[in-house]
Amino acid sequence: MILNSSYKKGNYERLYSKYIFKDVDKLLILAKVTKNKSLLDLGAGTGAVSKIAWKRGVRNITAIEKHKAMLDNISLKIEKVYSSVEDFVPMKKYDIAICRQAINYMDLEKVDEVVHKALKKRGVFVFNSFVNKPLFNIKSYSFNNVRYFEFSTSFGKTVFHVQASKLGIDLTKFSYYNKEDFSIFNKRFSVRRMVEGNSVYYICRKR
Repeated sequence: MILNSSYKKGNYERLYSKYIFKDVDKLLILAKVTKNKSLLDLGAGTGAVSKIAWKRGVRNITAIEKHKAMLDNISLKIEKVYSSVEDFVPMKKYDIAICRQAINYMDLEKVDEVVHKALKKRGVFVFNSFVNKPLFNIKSYSFNNVRYFEFSTSFGKTVFHVQASKLGIDLTKFSYYNKEDFSIFNKRFSVRRMVEGNSVYYICRKR
């Protein structure tokens, strides 16, 4: 949810400009994305994964995002589906599915079902999350001559985050998932887990 701002004006990307392309290259490398592969971009937001994949020559891309105003920021000639990931009904099979910085907003059981249906045999699902649950964090920083403020706290498994600058204020909440929560994917996928700093990456290959 954006206050005093608008997705259509691109304020979301400016408000999160420091992070908007964070981990995209890493996820594309882990998924072994090449231009001949089909890609499902889950929780696509304003299309960071789709945009970089397109620059690398990938043309068979489907972006799924439940916020229409965010997905409308993608001007690429790709398939765009206005839907939550949980409600998405795949009409074809994909080589790769990527979910970047969005898995914590989703129901893992439903994601497991949708991705399993969407992927080809031996298809790969790659996503990232964070290792440690934010307990209480306040910080400020400057990026591109704009001052930003961040505040995060958690109650149980729910994390609340505030992102603010002169461009607007974003208030959001999501779930903290640990290793045990993500083990739900072990039932249908061969799973490899990688930890780098406070980021964790999962590479799940459909059996």
